[in-house]
Amino acid sequence: MITMLLSLLLFVPADEDLPGTAFAHAREETVLHAGPGGQHAGVLTLPSGALVRIEDIDAAYDRVFVPQGFPVYVHADFAQVDQATQTARITGENINVRVLPAVSGVRAVASLSASDGALQLLDVEGGWVRVMAPAAVPLYAPSDAFTPVSDATARSAWKLAFGKRAAKQSQRLAFYRATDPTWLRRQQNQERVAALEAKPVATLSEAELTALGRSATELAAELEDAALRARAESVQRAVDDAFVGRSAALQAREALAREQAREMAAVAREARYLDFGLRFLGKGEAHRVEGEITRRTSDSADVAVYSLQDRVTGERFKLSLSKEIGKLPPLLGKRVVLEGRQVPIVNVSGPVLVIDKVVRVIE
Repeated sequence: MITMLLSLLLFVPADEDLPGTAFAHAREETVLHAGPGGQHAGVLTLPSGALVRIEDIDAAYDRVFVPQGFPVYVHADFAQVDQATQTARITGENINVRVLPAVSGVRAVASLSASDGALQLLDVEGGWVRVMAPAAVPLYAPSDAFTPVSDATARSAWKLAFGKRAAKQSQRLAFYRATDPTWLRRQQNQERVAALEAKPVATLSEAELTALGRSATELAAELEDAALRARAESVQRAVDDAFVGRSAALQAREALAREQAREMAAVAREARYLDFGLRFLGKGEAHRVEGEITRRTSDSADVAVYSLQDRVTGERFKLSLSKEIGKLPPLLGKRVVLEGRQVPIVNVSGPVLVIDKVVRVIE
């Protein structure tokens, strides 16, 4: 409670925004009127000693500003009510406010505009909205009804009184939010939307994603509040985007898998042809190459394409070695010097070196 009161004091006007020109105490019980004269309606009665701010207007009457405020009426055509915050705002310029909900025979006590900001809502009565008048709206009383007091003793008391006014507004708002069905339903809907938004769309299973999308669609259809409905629809779009993204990713993975399968099939096919180790004596272009033997395997671990990149020319040859000469697997990863001939082989891409002789193995 202490923390709440301290926070409410933050809304007390700064010293330079205080209405009137001086602090004063009521000498005795005093009636404050809607205008400067007893012919104007009495609005509220101050007890003896009540703290106010005053401003002289003539020898007979002062403007009187009370920290606790007083209710006034504005016609509903010129007020926008926000039940969620228990406030109302003036929607025009220089709109008259009155101490009673009527125009005929009731003097306007002030003119307010949209720039006056949010006003504390008290009630809606037919075509009128009852609000708490801003602190700068005066009432009137005879000049001799007050005794001026020093700022030093009155300033903190004024702030405390104004803070109580803010506390009442906070209590009224809390009561409204605890009891009003419309507010409670909106709060429940906000919680339902927030629960949907909290779902980790990227990590949900397909079934969970489908259920989330259905829930978001159904909730959006229920909601009357445009902002909440937009949030629910945003969840639905996120679900749709997730499905599209997953479909695209699946298609990409399938395409990659097909490409890899084609490549591995090609490797296996080439490996089978190269593994024959046929000898083509007297045919092809002779080469002497040096480099490290590497391999590329297919899906079958015992089938591989062996190759070597010549250290001098940089050309890479796929290798075929007759079983009569030797075997390639023991040479894998070793630097060797080979002699052979470049021979084109059907169904094998790139240059192929048919090895005639393993000249040297360099450990």
